[in-house]
Amino acid sequence: MDKRSFLKAGAAALVLGGAALAFGTAGATTSGPQVGSPAPAFSAKDSNGKTVSLADLKGKTVVLEWTNNGCPFVRKHYGSGNMQKLQADSTIAKAYQARVTPHMYIVDPKGTLVYMGGIDDKPTADPADIPGAKNYVRAALNDLKAGKPVAEATTRAYGCTVHYAS
Repeated sequence: MDKRSFLKAGAAALVLGGAALAFGTAGATTSGPQVGSPAPAFSAKDSNGKTVSLADLKGKTVVLEWTNNGCPFVRKHYGSGNMQKLQADSTIAKAYQARVTPHMYIVDPKGTLVYMGGIDDKPTADPADIPGAKNYVRAALNDLKAGKPVAEATTRAYGCTVHYAS
């Protein structure tokens, strides 16, 4: 599978739908998204052919995840079930300037980008590191659910490099 972007959208404790959305790279910006600013808008067809946009998801917490199933960093989180657990609790590319897989973004119900960075603080491909890792995405979702600002709104994303066509 080529590097693609996927969207998982839902309330903090609920996944809506479950279909992954594959996105193109229209609407690119050069400065990139900024935490605390409106999230870059997008519209794309999901795997069932239905058009979904960020505007359609207003009022919901949206978790954006760029993924590549050939990346060992992604396999770490999917092979261990870590990503699926995170998705059960709650993934456009150039517009968000995703640089690695997995690269994570959270948009709050008002449409503001409130988190961007890595899934956790263990930049390895070893699933054995997950139990001792701080899961930044889960922590950010917990902050949102509690009505608090995200404590760590920007972290270092790690993984396999995303390559964009010219």
